[in-house]
Amino acid sequence: MRKTPLLAALLPFLLLSCAETDHKGKTPVAEVDGTFVYMEDLRGNVAHLPAGIDSAEVVGNFVKERIEDILLYDKAKENISDGGEIDRLVEEYRESLVVNEYLSEIVKQKFNDTVSWRSITDFYENNRGLFVLSVPYMKGIYLKIPKSDKNIGNVRKWMRMKNSDDRDKIENVSIRNAAEYLYFMDEWRRADDFARKVPGLDFSRYAGAAGSIEKEDDTYAYFLYVDSIYKAGETAPLSLAERDLREMLFNMQKMKFVKRLKEDLFNEAEKKGSIIYYDVQE
Repeated sequence: MRKTPLLAALLPFLLLSCAETDHKGKTPVAEVDGTFVYMEDLRGNVAHLPAGIDSAEVVGNFVKERIEDILLYDKAKENISDGGEIDRLVEEYRESLVVNEYLSEIVKQKFNDTVSWRSITDFYENNRGLFVLSVPYMKGIYLKIPKSDKNIGNVRKWMRMKNSDDRDKIENVSIRNAAEYLYFMDEWRRADDFARKVPGLDFSRYAGAAGSIEKEDDTYAYFLYVDSIYKAGETAPLSLAERDLREMLFNMQKMKFVKRLKEDLFNEAEKKGSIIYYDVQE
């Protein structure tokens, strides 16, 4: 199908437009019961159409959909009796949007997204009870490989991590043959994620020492090298708590700023006499 230029596609609609209404610089392409569809509303829908797409068809469909929406809205207004409640909800929503947009902009101006390392460490040291783990977290390597793989014996040996080359050998085998492979020696992961992957793995009974775990089913062998682990009930290390702690402290800073801003606005309004209180008789 051919791609029609936008103005040519709109021509049949432009010929129908009303010239007597002030459209505030916009170009009407259709009208239904005094409500207009404007060309400016259509531009984004036809500006980057793929080659071979007929603009006239796209424009026609869009105009039809907008008219249908207008008619449905008019019908809904006729049949919804409590318009005052809707107006109240709309105004509350608008108020919330305006306030949130304002706060978002002013927070960007007043803050960056950084929290000092001193703030993080001080809060962590003074509130260790907040960082007790509900589930175990660990660092290590996970590998799922077919039992038929000829490298099973070597993998079993390499997963003991006796020297620095073992890690590279595991990765090379994994790239070629593994059904699943995850290297997470430099990040903390929930241990129960692996308990769901590995049949018969129960971290509630795990002693906590570093080492290799091996399980299997009828088809696969599962290897898990535990480099380090913190069990449920233990205090999370700072390296694990840091990301959440950094976000929490930043949000606390924002909340304090917003609270202070609201108090300043209130105090300023009281000084100006802008606030009037009325006696309410109950």
